[in-house]
Amino acid sequence: MIYVSLPELTTPELLRWQTRAERETLALTVTAAAGGTIKFKENLYKKHVRDLLFAAFQGKCAYCESKICDTQPGDIDHFRPKGALTDENDKEVILEDGRTHRGYYWLAYSLANLLPTCRTCNSGTTGTDGRRLGKLTRFPIQGVRVSEPGHSEESLSGEQPVFLHPCFDHPEEELDFDRQTGHLLGLTSRATLFINLMGLNRGGLPVRRKEVYYNVKAYVIDAWRARLERDLDLACLREQWLEGVKLGRTEYAMVGRKGLDEMDEALNEIGSMLPQLRKARPAQAPSTRKKQRRRSNQTFGTR
Repeated sequence: MIYVSLPELTTPELLRWQTRAERETLALTVTAAAGGTIKFKENLYKKHVRDLLFAAFQGKCAYCESKICDTQPGDIDHFRPKGALTDENDKEVILEDGRTHRGYYWLAYSLANLLPTCRTCNSGTTGTDGRRLGKLTRFPIQGVRVSEPGHSEESLSGEQPVFLHPCFDHPEEELDFDRQTGHLLGLTSRATLFINLMGLNRGGLPVRRKEVYYNVKAYVIDAWRARLERDLDLACLREQWLEGVKLGRTEYAMVGRKGLDEMDEALNEIGSMLPQLRKARPAQAPSTRKKQRRRSNQTFGTR
């Protein structure tokens, strides 16, 4: 998981969507206040801003960083669940007055509450120990629960969510990974619980993270050698991929960036050495075939 800037609504079409979303949000709050049945217009978040969100996240799941556009349609997750709401133990959230929390219905069409996800992270799966893994309807907090609209962003942040948000948190400051196993590690108790609930060490994820991490290190060396040997095609190919890691375009960019950070000192040293190495590089020796031909010509007196 990496930090991603919240996408902006800049086109006339998206601005019209925002106006409609605000109108529909007002309608939801009126219905809820009157005790009516809340119904959501799914196209408002599943269709109209889908491309914007997937583009902002480079076609990757906001939680596990797996590419999803090529292999599955993917989902749009409500970071704060819009309807049914459960805690980390999959129990309904009960408010202090005994009422069941109705979910964060007023955030159903809020762009800041929408994240592109893979089906597994959003809808969940079963772990090897039988536990349910994934986002599902869970939204555990460590602070004070907000249950009605009209609260400020500060009040929402005061909930202290367990789940990390890629646009409002800095995941790379709370997450690390084991270089031997590829498992994500939490640097805080919050991050550890987040990893465990989401199942971010499930299946093949650890192996694929390791591949990216060690590919980064190998490609740095490849690019360096290619530059020395004036193989610009290979150098550019490797450098473009590494640039994709920096920009978050590749899968599992978080671990890839850690690999780049670890190579940073070596990269700087190599960069400072390159001019001297190029100057000191010996002239290319003639091939063995050319040497043999020259000796043969000398033997038979030909030129």
